Amino acid sequence: MLIQPYGFLGAAAAEAATLPNIYSGSNLEQWIAPEVSTSVSSFQTDYSGNGRDVGIGGGEWSWNGDNYLEITSGTTVSNSVDTFYKPDMSADFTFQVWVWVVSTSGTSGDADVGILHNLQTGASANSFSFRARRTTTFTTFMRPAGSAIFNYNDAGGWGQWRMLTFTGNGTTNDMTLYWDDAVKHQNLATSGMSAGQDTQMYLAGIFDGSTSNYFTAVKYGAFRQYTEELSLANVQTNFNAEKAHYGL
Repeated sequence: MLIQPYGFLGAAAAEAATLPNIYSGSNLEQWIAPEVSTSVSSFQTDYSGNGRDVGIGGGEWSWNGDNYLEITSGTTVSNSVDTFYKPDMSADFTFQVWVWVVSTSGTSGDADVGILHNLQTGASANSFSFRARRTTTFTTFMRPAGSAIFNYNDAGGWGQWRMLTFTGNGTTNDMTLYWDDAVKHQNLATSGMSAGQDTQMYLAGIFDGSTSNYFTAVKYGAFRQYTEELSLANVQTNFNAEKAHYGL
């Protein structure tokens, strides 16, 4: 199913006309849509129809005129977006986020900064994360217990817009990572999908309990959470619907 939700009358109808035709199915739980935002505060609005607005913390976020949220000269880990929501990761789910990582404070060792994660409080078990590592690498990491069941390091993702998507199947435990409109990695029939560290997902902010690693410059676009395992065709629908907004 392709939608231009919000589905409300009145002033919202004008906004709805500019929303991209993404895939919603019946399980789009949260959708932050910068295409129709005009400020840092309006970026917080959820367009899924479920009323799950996000919260923005820290004082260094700014609004770019090309309609996205950014940090241009970050100096603190306090800059974060709290989604106040996380799907049941023992069932079907999808995370999807547009991001442009420019630079971080971490330059040696792991020095990870969380792009999207449920790992604010610091324990590495029961966690999921998209991470920016050192100066060039994206890491996708899922650890439901004492060891990782999905852990991939991919160099070359920085310095450009990327749509990162991660899907999980609660029946088979299959997991798939997509970059833009293509499969990047798959991990098939792995046990132990549940990841319950924090009860909500975060964009940026404190990651793995560290207050020393943070984004010095980053751009965030659209963000979505589904209680559904998106297919490759669904991912491609969303990428194609939004890529022009990001100059692709």
